[in-house]
Amino acid sequence: MNAKFRSFLKDERGATTVEMIIIFLPLMILVLTIFEIGIAYHFTLTAQKAAQVGARFVVTRDPVHTGMPSANTIHYRYGAYGDACYQGGAIGTDACLDPGGPWVCDGAALSAQCNSARFNDLLTEMQRLYPSITADDVTVGYYYHRLGYAGGPMVPEVRVTIKSRPSPLQLLSFLDLFVTKDSSNPQRPKVEMAAADEENWDTLTLRSVTASAFGEDLSSSN
Repeated sequence: MNAKFRSFLKDERGATTVEMIIIFLPLMILVLTIFEIGIAYHFTLTAQKAAQVGARFVVTRDPVHTGMPSANTIHYRYGAYGDACYQGGAIGTDACLDPGGPWVCDGAALSAQCNSARFNDLLTEMQRLYPSITADDVTVGYYYHRLGYAGGPMVPEVRVTIKSRPSPLQLLSFLDLFVTKDSSNPQRPKVEMAAADEENWDTLTLRSVTASAFGEDLSSSN
């Protein structure tokens, strides 16, 4: 019996097959990981460029959000027509009243003050670079930064955001390697995320990207 066991231990027939089986799964995981991350990186860069193009497009068009004021309101105490908004008549005062805001249009649910035709024009421009994005993925907002002159046109910061979304490929989802958040099974590992970034527990999620630009003339007639 001992002789047969020693003979079995010394027998190297099929060793190559056994070694291949041992290294095959880790090798495939490595290859698929590199491929998955490469694809995700490509789509992230594409989203960044699409958001930049969208921001430049928006600042040369009429505002998507029609509730944003078209001109800076002169402060009744500190401002005079033509004063820079950030320079008032006394220290710590502004020549322009804060108009409020931000004024945001979310493509997933456009409010009554959001012009759908202008938003669709923005989406079409962004889809030239990123064809797979939809209206639900895009948000455009206008933010006041005390720029411009009292009585003159508003000069908002325009931010175009492409929200977080699942990666086009999910090659490794079955391995539970890219976990976002799972509230149904506490045994699964968790990575806490904001509610807006949550996807299914087994998906690789591309993070949101934002590009901004300052619009000195929000008008399509110039």
